[in-house]
Amino acid sequence: MKKEKTMKLKFWLDLYKRSLGKEKLEVSQEERVKVEEGQIRIFLWSPWEYVLVGERVEEGLFECYPLTLLLELTTTSIRIKHKNKTYAPLPFHVYIREEILENESILEGKIPTQWLEDVKKSVEWATLNPYNRYKREFIKLVWERFKDLSLSSVIYTHIKREQEEPAGVVIALSDHLSQKLIEKLGAYSLAAKGTKYLKGSGWYGVVEEDKLTIYLPQDVLGKSIRIRFMEEVVYEGVGQEKVVLENLPTLPDYEPLEGLIDVEIQD
Repeated sequence: MKKEKTMKLKFWLDLYKRSLGKEKLEVSQEERVKVEEGQIRIFLWSPWEYVLVGERVEEGLFECYPLTLLLELTTTSIRIKHKNKTYAPLPFHVYIREEILENESILEGKIPTQWLEDVKKSVEWATLNPYNRYKREFIKLVWERFKDLSLSSVIYTHIKREQEEPAGVVIALSDHLSQKLIEKLGAYSLAAKGTKYLKGSGWYGVVEEDKLTIYLPQDVLGKSIRIRFMEEVVYEGVGQEKVVLENLPTLPDYEPLEGLIDVEIQD
């Protein structure tokens, strides 16, 4: 039974690999549909790739969940039934610009937006590195197809925002805090992954080299706020559109910062 299942996974993986090609079609102007949360969209690649449109994380940029019809090759537990198809999300999310979604993907359908939280949780809990090598290879192949698209979407959004927004507040992290962060994450000699897009509680951020630019929501602008970094106060004052933390140490992965930075509105 186990051998039969393994052979089935190998069959589906080989089928997917044989269908891989460089073809990527654009959608004609008259067939383009405005992007909304909860949409299932199809990128007209070879083979087609499906995404579920999640939250609009900021102007022009959406968090998206790649989907597959090859249900047994992913590691998520949730299944999305729409019309006559059943989809399963891959165990990762990507960021895609609104204009790319409109220009390069067609609308397949839409699910209730209240389902998105369940999909997000399933993706977060699923493993990216399964024991089964066929699943592992499939996940990596799909990620490779989306990674440049995701990174370019994030970088474009960051550059666009930098051109439109004022300088904001610049704070240099103390050597003490930088060292404390290194010790906490065990990152003494590892290279960073480059630009990283982060989403914390009440803020969004982009890491570049040795600085983290934190973008604050409109409802905190002009209010008295306090920003804590690893429970230490690094800024206390009027809320700005962005706050830049400099002297950030090199880390293997910046995602843990999402849980180490708190933005509080003071009474």
